[in-house]
Amino acid sequence: MRGSNDLFFLEEKKELIKGFNVRAARDKKAIFIVLLIFLFLIFFSVYFYTVRHRVDLLIADYTEVVDGFWTEGLLIRDEIVYRSPDSGFVKLLASEGKRVAYGEEIAGIANRIIYNRHAGLLSYATDGLEEELTIKNISDINIDKYKSYRRNFKQNFNNEYIRKGQALFRIVKNNNMYLVIPCAREEIRRYRVNETVFIQADELGKGLIEATVVEKKNEEEQGFLIIRLNFFLEEWLNTRRVNFLFIKNIHRGIAIPREAIFTTTAGEGVLIYDPVRNNYSFVQIRVLNGNRELVIVEGVDLGSHVVTNPEVLDYGRGV
Repeated sequence: MRGSNDLFFLEEKKELIKGFNVRAARDKKAIFIVLLIFLFLIFFSVYFYTVRHRVDLLIADYTEVVDGFWTEGLLIRDEIVYRSPDSGFVKLLASEGKRVAYGEEIAGIANRIIYNRHAGLLSYATDGLEEELTIKNISDINIDKYKSYRRNFKQNFNNEYIRKGQALFRIVKNNNMYLVIPCAREEIRRYRVNETVFIQADELGKGLIEATVVEKKNEEEQGFLIIRLNFFLEEWLNTRRVNFLFIKNIHRGIAIPREAIFTTTAGEGVLIYDPVRNNYSFVQIRVLNGNRELVIVEGVDLGSHVVTNPEVLDYGRGV
């Protein structure tokens, strides 16, 4: 009987030990998870604190700063649309984009030859806006009209059936090309009539196209700059709306980010880091030119380590 009791107590002890081990393992796992979360929070707190308080440096360099912006413009050309006098299958007698003199054979339809009465660039493409968007009424364009213009582009091909009265071809006088550019009022104020500006577009290559501001129009919140291109761009012969970089000026000199500049009682300046002495010093500067992001300055030496986020440093107390 005693042997049976001893066996019973032994089994019970084993069960107690087993349960204790299970609870201990479970507790260890919970402690491990809590510790892991704690370390995770510490790591990210340190990381975000470091990132937030990291001093960003830029080595001052001599470069170009473009004072301009990417935009869309509406092209207006001096062009005349010729309409078909008859219906029938057309025979195109010249090549698209050819420079034609007065009185050349342009097309044949219904046993008739059609001649041009103006010299210029020939195009068999029309968009339906040629008679509305003219140099004569360019000043009548407003924001609502600008947004409402829709092309009905039609390229005529050889042996195509043309209806009587349908636009057949146009002659573009290649001495005038204008761009209507929508701008905010504060941007328009930066320009003056007869000021020289520039445009640049991917399809025009890497060069700059010179233009002249001919008119400024202001409406309630937005207005227009109207510019005349100094060169006729054949790449835009059949285009109405174009995307391009509009440039007021290009400045050259030592450039720094505008956000690096702040004002103290000593004046406007930047913080310069000295890697040899491992300290920061305030340097007074003068802004010469620039754009919204970069400015050309005097007072900063070439190769200086400029602090671009001075707000993270408490200048005057610990710097």
